[in-house]
Amino acid sequence: MLCKIKSQNKTVGIEILNEGDKVVAVRRALPNHMLKKPPAWAFSEEVIEFLQDRGVEEINIICNNILYACKMSDFLNLAVKFSRGFGPQRHLPLRYWTTTKLETSRPKEKQLNLFA
Repeated sequence: MLCKIKSQNKTVGIEILNEGDKVVAVRRALPNHMLKKPPAWAFSEEVIEFLQDRGVEEINIICNNILYACKMSDFLNLAVKFSRGFGPQRHLPLRYWTTTKLETSRPKEKQLNLFA
């Protein structure tokens, strides 16, 4: 289920999935959404509360065919609170995220029949 969350005068799209026995939040992000100093993924407090209210157990971020994953409990325990003029947020440095390179599959090309 794709959810649209109003956060800091922007709309954030997060997909909530039931994967087996756990609830997973998936955010598709662009490279410029990642914090540079320190390198980290961040969420506003509104988004964090939204995820908690839905019982999210794992956070996944997909960016440039890389899947960043962490347990919600780890995010809550290790993320650092900060504000850079856009309201209260928390960021979790990249060293705490598990990363997986996603396969980019291209459709199999079909050779055309020259004698059809």
